[in-house]
Amino acid sequence: MAPPARPSCPGRHPGSLFDAAVGVRVPDGTPSPNKPVEARTHFRRGDRSLALRTLGGYVAELLGTGNMHGACVAAVEFVNMMAKLDRPGEAARVLDYLDASGLLDAPAWASQVAEVRAGLGDLPRPAPALDDQGALEYMRQVLRQLGGAQSTPAGPVAGPLPDEPAEGSPQAEGSPQPGTVRSE
Repeated sequence: MAPPARPSCPGRHPGSLFDAAVGVRVPDGTPSPNKPVEARTHFRRGDRSLALRTLGGYVAELLGTGNMHGACVAAVEFVNMMAKLDRPGEAARVLDYLDASGLLDAPAWASQVAEVRAGLGDLPRPAPALDDQGALEYMRQVLRQLGGAQSTPAGPVAGPLPDEPAEGSPQAEGSPQPGTVRSE
């Protein structure tokens, strides 16, 4: 006889267990997915600015320490946030990285971006795919732009960072996107 089915936490939001988990303190320098999960929680609760800053801080930390192992976890949250912010190009760019990384071969990870993938459809994709470092640099650039954006009634307005040339300017011409590989 099979054991009785366990209830799926009736009355609780599926993310509530993650919300509780991010409250568990881990020692500084310990690899942990807490920051991306914390960013997801802030985003789900409507504090998009804090969510973007939290995820941006995690990405900066990974780049600063050279820890590329957390790139995929950050990328999953990034893809979902960009899709909800109606930024399909940014979502698609990092979704391509996740596809190339092999992470999405695991059904548990693939399910976390399935809705975004379905919504993107046949959106043209840039090539080549980003590597771990390139994906983190790309996410940092986009998150900095969005985190430093001015708010309007319609939402954030992104523009070039103060230390970056505007797209189409002579300084920007010929400059590769972060993490792309030049073919000679």
